[in-house]
Amino acid sequence: GSVFYVLSAPVIQRMYYHTALGAQFIITASLVLWVYDDLIGSDRRRMVYWGLMGFLCVAIHSYFLPMAGMILAALAVIQIKKKKAALAAGEFAAFSAAGLANLYVLGAFYGGTDASGPGLGTFNSNLNTFVNPWEIGRLLPALPLENDFQYEGMAYLGAGILLLFAVVAAGIVIRRIRKVPEEAFFSDRIYGRVTVLLTAVSFAAAVLPNISFGSIKILWIPYPRFVERLLGIFRSNGRLVWPAMYILMTAAISFTAYTFRRYRGVAVMIVAAALALQITDMSRTFAGKYELYMSDHPTDTVWDDEEVSEFIKGKREFIFLYTDNDITMQTAYYGYFHGMRQNNYYYARDIEDKVADTIRLYYLELDEGNIRDDAVYIIKSEDYNKDSRYYDSMDCERMERFGHVIFKAQKKDHGMP
Repeated sequence: GSVFYVLSAPVIQRMYYHTALGAQFIITASLVLWVYDDLIGSDRRRMVYWGLMGFLCVAIHSYFLPMAGMILAALAVIQIKKKKAALAAGEFAAFSAAGLANLYVLGAFYGGTDASGPGLGTFNSNLNTFVNPWEIGRLLPALPLENDFQYEGMAYLGAGILLLFAVVAAGIVIRRIRKVPEEAFFSDRIYGRVTVLLTAVSFAAAVLPNISFGSIKILWIPYPRFVERLLGIFRSNGRLVWPAMYILMTAAISFTAYTFRRYRGVAVMIVAAALALQITDMSRTFAGKYELYMSDHPTDTVWDDEEVSEFIKGKREFIFLYTDNDITMQTAYYGYFHGMRQNNYYYARDIEDKVADTIRLYYLELDEGNIRDDAVYIIKSEDYNKDSRYYDSMDCERMERFGHVIFKAQKKDHGMP
């Protein structure tokens, strides 16, 4: 059953593209700490484990903090029910303290950048997310999204898991028709109720405030300003659906085993068939990822043009003289393969003012006639044309390509007099 977690849509979607968010094992590890809490030897060990989890979430990607936090909250409800409120408080304290300490070490509180940002309710999850194969599955038809950014909340269960749910549903109907008495799946109903509540909270956090089904926007629930700023820290809130997704995957496998508990061989065959179906469903995406990333240089950029690459040969830095970088990813990709850095890149939170400050410093150098020997400068053609005489007066070589003017220091003549 664990193979299904490796074949989950978020893992496949993020592999080699946003690798930190591909570390979905953090969510499943948190679920393991919850489910097997009774097997952990001591309260001190429980607090250490959850402290390590908080530290690990920040070390890999801070978006895992609220996801692991949801699961810890579900555990806390059960512990409080068992009159272990002090333990629940200790685990939360360890989890929060370790996470905050690592945030501090990594510089999360440095500078004046606002932690929140726009996008809450846009980078969310669609109501069809569990059955929408989007660009990942191949066996079911792709369903529409309300906006293109809802890919952030993609949590497709996969054809194999959906088959297991269909089998379980059929088993329940058959047992009801035959009036076969049901045994309790949970020895303590609190576990079942908390599991349902955790799933609902995870799903609601991902879907709100923009409730949409397919391309239809059903309702936008306005948040108070302070709530919006707080939740805006995790503005790609669609990702918060992942705990719900893994709970549903686990439920499909567990309920299949429970439904056929008297026929273990049948249960194994059904799960194996579902796994084969899951692999088939995801196979096209696997093949595409392999083709894209296993070649030596899979993507051509604007900088790979023969004349352009010769022009910038030997340089070590791209200096963009504007803030709204329109070719940032291509430049970063080219720079990765050619040992070049750049002064402007994509940032999850707005630091445009800081970037603008550094650009002003570059212009002060240019005003004094200082053009860095190891750099190539880039400006949009439209901006260049507004003040072309300024650049024409420089002692530099330049060319115009792909809507940009590129210039560098004039090559020095080292020949004998």
